[in-house]
Amino acid sequence: MIILGYFYLLSCFFTGTFLSEVPIRLVHGCNLSEGRLEIFYQNRWGTICDDKFDIVAAHIACRQLGYSQAERFKCCGYFGQGNGRIWMDNLVCHGNESSLHECSHNGWSIHNCNHQEDVGIICIKDTSTNRNQAASEIQLRLQNGKTHYEGRLEILNNGEWGTVCSDYFDELAANVACRQLGYVGALDYACCARFGLGGGPIWLDDIRCNGSERSLIECSMRPFSCSDCDHFQDVGLICNPRRQSGKKIRLVGSNDTQTGRLEIYANNQWGTVCDDLFQVDEAGVACRELGYANAKAVHSASEFGSGTGPIWLDNVFCQGNETSLLDCSYKALGRHDCSHSEDVGISCFAVNPDIRLANGGSFYGRIEIKYNNVWGTLCDNHFDIRDAKVICRQLGFMEAHRIQSYGPGTGPIYIDELNCRGYESNIFQCSHNGFEKHNCYHRQDVGVECLPSVQSGISNINCTFQYDFCGWKYSINATFNWTRHRGKTSSVKTGPTFDHTSNTKKGYYAYIEASGRNQNDTAILMTDAFELIGNYCFSLWYNANGKTIGSLIIKDHQTVKVHYSRNRKNIWRKVQFSLGYGSHLLQILGVRGKGYRGDLAIDDIKIREGLCPTLKCKDHPCIYGTCRPQRNGFNCRCWSGYQGKLCDFKRR
Repeated sequence: MIILGYFYLLSCFFTGTFLSEVPIRLVHGCNLSEGRLEIFYQNRWGTICDDKFDIVAAHIACRQLGYSQAERFKCCGYFGQGNGRIWMDNLVCHGNESSLHECSHNGWSIHNCNHQEDVGIICIKDTSTNRNQAASEIQLRLQNGKTHYEGRLEILNNGEWGTVCSDYFDELAANVACRQLGYVGALDYACCARFGLGGGPIWLDDIRCNGSERSLIECSMRPFSCSDCDHFQDVGLICNPRRQSGKKIRLVGSNDTQTGRLEIYANNQWGTVCDDLFQVDEAGVACRELGYANAKAVHSASEFGSGTGPIWLDNVFCQGNETSLLDCSYKALGRHDCSHSEDVGISCFAVNPDIRLANGGSFYGRIEIKYNNVWGTLCDNHFDIRDAKVICRQLGFMEAHRIQSYGPGTGPIYIDELNCRGYESNIFQCSHNGFEKHNCYHRQDVGVECLPSVQSGISNINCTFQYDFCGWKYSINATFNWTRHRGKTSSVKTGPTFDHTSNTKKGYYAYIEASGRNQNDTAILMTDAFELIGNYCFSLWYNANGKTIGSLIIKDHQTVKVHYSRNRKNIWRKVQFSLGYGSHLLQILGVRGKGYRGDLAIDDIKIREGLCPTLKCKDHPCIYGTCRPQRNGFNCRCWSGYQGKLCDFKRR
């Protein structure tokens, strides 16, 4: 038989060999070298089940596609679920095959899988790109940490800063990144936005390093901006504060190691920097290059004595995000119109001072700064919304709402004429008159009102239960509680088969175990109280599979937002509702029904800013009926004997 130019051998028995090659392809990947693996048979494309599929089979497939080998394979519909036939199941290769169809399998279209088990592969591309050259062009930085050596890891690509996903990120990758940043190595790394949520693109994902690389870009990874993460997975670093040797910048002329005349090393000679145009932005770059957190002040007119030798830099101008003073603009090296009476000096913060909001509430108040264990204030001269945005983000909030006065403070006035561009991660990266240099009175102390967000106390509401209960609490003295579990529950014909997040037996969810319990026993998960400004959407997925299911109840304080009961089959279904301005305290109650077939489960709790979107058929809203997509949502066509918008009521 000849089909589309490809020959197939028909036989009564499958032998694992064919006369000619059967085409394969990769779909729904970020590039041509990765995706869901599909095979062309009987004039149609179909998928391959992940049962028994391993790296050997992935190597065969990649070589058949023209690549040298596979980097890894992905189970469980990682690149999306296919449609049509599942052509192969229990595929086993030995490694010497030239094509995938030469491997053994159950037989064409003989399987016990669904498309949630479609396998995908990632092949290694052969490229002549000089990654060492690329590495020298990639900049890293740490943001939102309390010290210069910790924070959210960010990378500059195409002029835009973005974050790094924590998938596969490990100690080896952390050491590479810290060394690239100029430290001797990493002390620790952190997943899950420990240093706050980043903004902009997620540039890197699935990073795998062997530890010898000079730059993260030399490690194995997915293509730039090809990520399946969100910013809740932004990786953070804590580097060893000890800097690598060979720094070409120093402070001299002072007994304080954080203060002194600024000198740089060029052409085998130390020289000075002229104070022309040199301000806090430039000092901040120098301080961070020295390993400190940020600049405290600029000292002009040779305050720390006149240097000797060359004056290397003049008219230095920095944007503030450079990693070295030599990355800033200046007159040509050694060209100047200064004398050593204009040698500049700087003072640095070893650690960024703490800030807080006082005389207000949890997200609004007078801005105060703590230095040398003394709280002081910030003057309102030229203070604008860009400054407020930086302060709110530094405090862990999403955005600034408005500038406001919350009365006069006491103590020093630390900062005047603050001038932020709006993208800085803390106010000590912004320009100002210099620490404790001002012409203000405390009646000019400035305050802000921030917008609470998922960064400011409610981010731990989001939970997949993969590692713990996140920010949800239960009574340690209770005799009946929600339980984290994976796979099927212990009782038959009740509970989910898989979790909702990964749709595999390895993923965790939370559930109530009905066996051995009494009717109306109630397990409770609850949050701490939190405040919101604006509209938010709360959602979760639930599985109410079992003949004697009890009830799922969700409350906000004492207001019941959701009350579902009765058997809803072994299907994960989405429920959502809006939360508005004000105080909230959420409780999720699982109530045991009449019998042991009442294992009720929940998964994938999320809270997001904005109104809730309309549910769609993919959210499985119809309980005993067929869902039909509509332009503005869905319509449930109820099965015989049922009624209601969601087909969840029996006709009487």
